[in-house]
Amino acid sequence: MISREQLLAKTQRRYLEIKICDETFRLQSLTERERTEYELALQDKKTGRMTFDRSRRLLIARVLVDAEGKRLLMDEDVDALQSVDGRITGMLFAEAQKHCGYDENEIENLTKN
Repeated sequence: MISREQLLAKTQRRYLEIKICDETFRLQSLTERERTEYELALQDKKTGRMTFDRSRRLLIARVLVDAEGKRLLMDEDVDALQSVDGRITGMLFAEAQKHCGYDENEIENLTKN
């Protein structure tokens, strides 16, 4: 059985490299704090309701990193991702969702409530 100390020591990032359309992309895991911040960022500031429209692109921006582990995209880049090939963003989102521990429809369901 894992001890308290062992659990709290699980702070090392996990990385996943995937190949899409002949390009290699690197995804990082999210900490619990980062995952909470991501979910809070889905909340519409005016209505307080969760919104799905940016959720896919925002997750991609938060987990896509370079070889040194630095984010490739900032939150300000999320709207620019609308112009990227949908196959690329779709595959990136699907892999990011799995890599960060979300079930297949969890983000969509989260934004419906």
